[in-house]
Amino acid sequence: MKTIFALLLVCLAGPAIAEPVGGQKLDDGSVFYALQGGVITASANGTVVLTTHTSPDVLSVDLPGFKLETVDSKSDSVMFFAVSSASQFSVSVYLEQVTKAKSSADCRNLFFERALQSPSKKNSIRRSEQRGFAIGQYLVAKVKEVAINQQHWNAFHYADGHCTDLHVSKIFYDATKDDLAFQTILASFRAIPKKPE
Repeated sequence: MKTIFALLLVCLAGPAIAEPVGGQKLDDGSVFYALQGGVITASANGTVVLTTHTSPDVLSVDLPGFKLETVDSKSDSVMFFAVSSASQFSVSVYLEQVTKAKSSADCRNLFFERALQSPSKKNSIRRSEQRGFAIGQYLVAKVKEVAINQQHWNAFHYADGHCTDLHVSKIFYDATKDDLAFQTILASFRAIPKKPE
């Protein structure tokens, strides 16, 4: 089963994202991570692909210019964290098997509402729907009286007992250019059904 996931991910991802730590470098330059709960492949063109052993989908997002910083997994989840020092954007994708959700909106209710409870004061809290994703966003203007103007966008996807949370954040947020960058990342986010064995 793991071999099938690996081959599928390598075929989808193509050649490796900027120097991630760990993983197995493949002949085409991809970096492949076999994890407890699933697999992640990162490519030179910036595409990151991930899935779990039980997810019905393979998830893919285009992050050119980002550096993969962290990959992690548990028995029923997989995640990565990537940053772009040039644009000051950070992106994480977390895919988890769940029992308390039946829709993308339910996934947002589970995870976004929890994020809103963190200690930092949130402004401009919004919820919307886009391309089948449940969107949540908010702004953190200050942390300990230091102005950071950090915008957070989350896009939630549900499929057959699994929630995906695409989280994008940007410090020193400027709506005139940064909203377009978020929309570009979101537009590249794809859920591709796995082919039956």
